[in-house]
Amino acid sequence: MFVFLGFLAGFLGSTYDLRNLALLLLLIFGFVMFFDELYMRFSLISSRILSIFKRNGVKNEKAKSYSPLIMGLLIGFIWSPCIGPIVGALLSYSATRSGVEGALIMLVYGFGLSFSVSSLILIGDKIDKKKILRKESILRKFVGVFLILYSLLIITGIYPKIEMFLSTLIPV
Repeated sequence: MFVFLGFLAGFLGSTYDLRNLALLLLLIFGFVMFFDELYMRFSLISSRILSIFKRNGVKNEKAKSYSPLIMGLLIGFIWSPCIGPIVGALLSYSATRSGVEGALIMLVYGFGLSFSVSSLILIGDKIDKKKILRKESILRKFVGVFLILYSLLIITGIYPKIEMFLSTLIPV
C-alpha cells in the first residue's frame, strides 16, 4: 500500500501546482510534529475519524472471518496519530518526485517500518517502555525540525544546490 501511495503521489505530484501543495503539506507536517498543541489537535482529529469507523464496525459474523484484514486496517487507523504526519510528509515529498521515485521512497519506508515493528515484537519484553515514552517528545520534535528545514531548503532552492555539491563527492 505504501508503494502504491508513493507512486500515486509521485505521479500526480509531477505538476507544478501539486508540487507546491506537497511542499506546503511537508512544511505543515513539520510544524505538526514540532509543536505539541498542533500534534495534540492532529491526534484528536485522527482519533475522531477512528471512532467513526469503530462505531460503524463489522456486525456480521460471516464478515468477521476477514478479521486479519480488518485488524490491519484498524491498526493503520489507530496508528494514524503516530505515523500520520510522517507518512503525510513522505507522500508530500514523493509528490515532488517521479512516480517511480515516489514508489521507491514508500517501499523503503515500508521496509523500515516493518523491520522496526518486527524488531520491537521480538525484543518487546526487554525494552524499558517508560524510558522510550519519556523521549518521544524529543524524537518527534527532532523529526519536526528536520521536516521544516528540509521543506525550507527545497522552497528556497538551496536543496538542489546541496544535491549537486554532494553528487560531485560520489565517485562514478
